[in-house]
Amino acid sequence: MSQKKRCTINNIYVTLLHLCTCQVSSLMDDCCVCGKRFFPFLATLTMHAKVNNVNSSWLARIFHAVKYPLTRAMAPHLTPTKKAHIWHWHLEGKSNNWIAEQFGRDRRAIDRLRQNTDTYAVTTGRGRLRAISKHDLLEAHLELKRGHAHDGEDIRRLLFPKLAASTVRKALATSGMSGRVRRKKPLLSRSHILKRRKWEQANREMTLEEWTAVWFSDESKFNLIGSDGKCYCRRDVGEEYLDRNLQKVVKHGGGHIMVWGVVTWDGPGRLIRVAGNMDSRQYCKILKEGLLGTLQDQSLEPEDIVFAQDNDPKHVSRYTKAWLHDNEIHLLGWPPSSPDMNIIEHCWAAVDRSLRRRGVLPTNLEELWSMLEEEWGKLDVEFIRTLYRSIPDRLEALRQSHGGVTCY
Repeated sequence: MSQKKRCTINNIYVTLLHLCTCQVSSLMDDCCVCGKRFFPFLATLTMHAKVNNVNSSWLARIFHAVKYPLTRAMAPHLTPTKKAHIWHWHLEGKSNNWIAEQFGRDRRAIDRLRQNTDTYAVTTGRGRLRAISKHDLLEAHLELKRGHAHDGEDIRRLLFPKLAASTVRKALATSGMSGRVRRKKPLLSRSHILKRRKWEQANREMTLEEWTAVWFSDESKFNLIGSDGKCYCRRDVGEEYLDRNLQKVVKHGGGHIMVWGVVTWDGPGRLIRVAGNMDSRQYCKILKEGLLGTLQDQSLEPEDIVFAQDNDPKHVSRYTKAWLHDNEIHLLGWPPSSPDMNIIEHCWAAVDRSLRRRGVLPTNLEELWSMLEEEWGKLDVEFIRTLYRSIPDRLEALRQSHGGVTCY
């Protein structure tokens, strides 16, 4: 390559570098400025390259590296107004190159627009219009998030009073807001939340080995007929009233039994039947038989364990506190309204499921008590130890919720 041609090519690259560093910002601000400065510059550059006999591959490389990326960055898409101008100039007989210069666009974009006759046309869809638009659904979602509405009927009453409730429910379900069963959790006041946070902070450093020394206790009620929990079945449409798909209920559950129990790292402790309404004196008798009896069964002393109970009035009465002090029982402080931190709740649920899975269900309270004792004794030790291992995760969930409700 001659020295003159090499200098010409260098001048071209210097000019392009100057354009990219000094004029790109101004070129991208205004399409008209782009049309006046950028494309005449390329035309001049082309003529200069032809006069100096520059190879066409060099010229193509320059155009491809500078023209197309810059013009695409300047105008990412054609707005409806620009499309209208393009069709107007097309009807006046303007060329594609002239139109492309006016908007600073690639000529191929103008070609595609002119070849597609439906680009600017507004076509209506087939079928009936939706009763609830996407904007309406977005507003419905916001009302649900803000707590102004709780279900599909509330949304219908607030936003769509003329629509059927089923239409609103289907639209919400399609958009991802399906109907769900509310989770039952204790009502927490500000004082409860604060005390739960302090309890988590006080016990977060406890290791699993230390938690294994904690014994968890509580009372629970078991109905003779049916369960207080949810019951599910699998059925076909129209079979909801068949005998096998019904949950049979009677008033007050047909009778029930109240029991007290305790779980330890080594398995379930004694299960005690509660007679009538329990007060502090009866509770202490239950502790004497159930708690001290379990200590005797496992050959342990009171100082070897830490006893956990909730804040029921009969648990924290002066009479109960005096009995626990006299028997050297160490208590683990317990936050208010915190059944999610007590692992025995899962044991009660497991016993109830096992009881309802039996082939022959109890017909009276004595049979119910006998079956409860049997199922309580069958609780798997590994299952209980898995619950113990979940305690650090429960504390972490309590920390993340800042003392609020958790998933346990």
